[in-house]
Amino acid sequence: MAYSQKEAHMKKVLLVVAAAVTFVSAQTYTNDSLAVRAILAANGLSFLTVDNVTATSGSRIVRLNLSDLNLSSLTFPAATADLTALEWVNLDNNFMGSFPTGIEVLTWLDTLLFANNILGSVSSALGSLSSLKYLDLSTNQLSTLSSSIGGCTDLVGLRLNGNMLSSLPEELWSLTSLQYLDLSDNDLGTLSASLGNFTQLKKFLVSNSSLFALPDELSSCTVLEELNVNENALSAIDPVSSLTALTTLSCANNAITALPNLGGLTLLDYIDCSNNQIAAVPASIGSTALSRMNMSDNLITTLPDEINALAPVYLCDFAGNKLCSLSCEAKTWLDNFDYDWESSQDTSGCPTCTGIEQNAAAGKEGILVAPNPFNPAVVISIEKIFAGTGRDQSLHTIYIVIYDIHGRMITDLSNHVINGIVTWDASTQPAGVYVIRARINGKTHIARAMLVK
Repeated sequence: MAYSQKEAHMKKVLLVVAAAVTFVSAQTYTNDSLAVRAILAANGLSFLTVDNVTATSGSRIVRLNLSDLNLSSLTFPAATADLTALEWVNLDNNFMGSFPTGIEVLTWLDTLLFANNILGSVSSALGSLSSLKYLDLSTNQLSTLSSSIGGCTDLVGLRLNGNMLSSLPEELWSLTSLQYLDLSDNDLGTLSASLGNFTQLKKFLVSNSSLFALPDELSSCTVLEELNVNENALSAIDPVSSLTALTTLSCANNAITALPNLGGLTLLDYIDCSNNQIAAVPASIGSTALSRMNMSDNLITTLPDEINALAPVYLCDFAGNKLCSLSCEAKTWLDNFDYDWESSQDTSGCPTCTGIEQNAAAGKEGILVAPNPFNPAVVISIEKIFAGTGRDQSLHTIYIVIYDIHGRMITDLSNHVINGIVTWDASTQPAGVYVIRARINGKTHIARAMLVK
């Protein structure tokens, strides 16, 4: 009996505790709700409900969305201090010409979106947002950026594109946690040598910003994966050669006369250097992982044989150049991946490659395709590669894969190669040009075959 009384007492205690927790939770939400109502009332937005403009996590309000409300100004009243779980504020697409009054109380804020307003300057209050990780001030009317930005020491992402900035405060370059920075569509002219401080930067966009040079210190941004410097006045991009983590390089519409050494950019997958004054493609391009490239509208007259190492290529554009001095190796590669390249340039001086020459050119060691054109089967031979090394296929690592002209894989013949020879039956495929990629002992060879029906 005593045990039952003790058990009943414990149940009562637990119920009281649960009720207290529920009360505190409800009271916390009520405080958050009252704070948001105070913000709405202070800005003439009482026609909106709390649920219209907030999102919650558990019992707390964590997001406040006041975008697209035609606001010309915004005040955060004292009650805003109760929103201690607020992480995200969206003020995009309004007509605010000044920074919100009272925003400095949100020292714990994680994300502030203030794009597409008419902001002409940023108040010192920005520096109080020391926990801010993402800040979007894009598409405003900023001609200067307050040095208070230096107080946002935790910033990971910053968008300043679409303003009228002609210079940047030195305090910006102290934000060494930045991983994403967009300075596009400004009037910067130059970038500070302190850009090298951004050793964690992964994505850097600075297109259409009147740049005439890249600082050598850019080479210190060794984890940079994407660089966009389109539509500037650059004549060289030499620091790029040190960016060994780079996967995407966009430098179209400049005045670049030569590409730097690309030998260290083994991860580079995409490059757009269109509409420049580039006269030659460096042999080091063969060391990259390029599968998409736009080199159109330059002054390129020839391609290095090393370009044969790039296969398959899903996007290839060499239109509008002066390619008139190509080896059979380079011409075969170009025919495979940019089939209409000849239509836009003077090719009167190009060598004429016969079908036999093209097969030999696709791999000097001896990849052969016959008959070509074919219907419906074609024999692919790499046996010449084994000459002088023994014909034991087990001593070689061989991959032979067929792609269509758009870079889509059709079939993998690697497991069907016998003594360096394999037959492909294409009876189920439509007529057209197919690309044969053979990779033997780490070296890539390509050839083209035409299926006719």
